Amino acid sequence: MGGFWQFFGLPDPAEAQRSGALPSAPIVAPAPPEPEPTPPVRTGPSPHFIDLGDRRQPPRHVPHRAVRYLAPDASSRLPVNGMLMRVQDGDSLFVDLRSVAHMHAHQDALRSELRRLGETTGVGAWALDPDDRLFLIPGADVVMDTARHELGGTALLPMPSS
Repeated sequence: MGGFWQFFGLPDPAEAQRSGALPSAPIVAPAPPEPEPTPPVRTGPSPHFIDLGDRRQPPRHVPHRAVRYLAPDASSRLPVNGMLMRVQDGDSLFVDLRSVAHMHAHQDALRSELRRLGETTGVGAWALDPDDRLFLIPGADVVMDTARHELGGTALLPMPSS
């Protein structure tokens, strides 16, 4: 009857001690298997041949700008420092003050914070509604045409009049 060690395919340490310590042979790690050679890329008669067997994927494009929506938190505060960094990175912010509609003095204080933020970053805070409760703060390097009310990421080209 086999023992515990034999069940798992291991040598019994008690038998090794009884028979005397035999010098163990150096352990040689097996050589790693050689990778299979990759087949050469097939090119057909057309230079626009797409090999569907090719598993490489192009690197993903990660956008560096975003449009963010902000509203006051439960304590009716805005994260002005975080907003400043986001605007300087190029993110455009929509700030919604409608949740503090019943606190007129607090709305005025938040508007003055938005005005100071605009002065610090060099961009203005634009009111999008007649009650001055929804604001747009364009990010750095975002162009706004105030005559046509157009927003764009590059310089606006003159549009042909129709």
